Amino acid sequence: MDKDLKQNFVKIIQTLEGRGMKSTTIAHAIGFTTTRQLYNTVDGKSMLSSKAMIGLIKNLNINPIYLFLGKGDMFLPDETEIETLRRENREWIQRHNEVVKGVMSLNETIKTLEQRNADLIDLSSAAIKYYKGQNQEEQTLEENDKQDPNFEDNNILRWRGKEKKEKEKVSAASNLMESISINNQIRQRTKTLKWESIKEEPKISEKRDKK
Repeated sequence: MDKDLKQNFVKIIQTLEGRGMKSTTIAHAIGFTTTRQLYNTVDGKSMLSSKAMIGLIKNLNINPIYLFLGKGDMFLPDETEIETLRRENREWIQRHNEVVKGVMSLNETIKTLEQRNADLIDLSSAAIKYYKGQNQEEQTLEENDKQDPNFEDNNILRWRGKEKKEKEKVSAASNLMESISINNQIRQRTKTLKWESIKEEPKISEKRDKK
């Protein structure tokens, strides 16, 4: 028998006995009819048959790579563990897909808000130009109205109109700032989601490797 194969076989038998498995149970599991056949193989007096190797792998869940090369885990994972890994892998993939979907949705929202901001900026710019023209016109009217006997009444009406316009300007500026604030929040959230999706990738790969 190959020296490495014999040493690996001996370690496997010792581990099984250390777990409380009886020698007769081990012998029957790998196809021996007596424990003497088992110990003759352990002592190197008999060759390890292909039937015994198959019994070790099939009935005792021994990892064939460990049996022949002494590498990796001695025992193969049972079906319950494999199914658990598969389920976890599916969950990681689903979570990753949800994160990607959320990022794409937020990108669309950002585009909409960016357009809204651009429109508000254009409106604000147009309003500023309009109000500048109005102020110049009002200054001219004030100079002319000073000669009017109804100057006081006209002045009151003009100031009321100014107050209304100022409120409109404040409201427009408030809407613009609110939109910019929302846009910044969504950008930050998108960065966070993208970072989470990047972190998910090695975990998903790890789960696939385990499967």
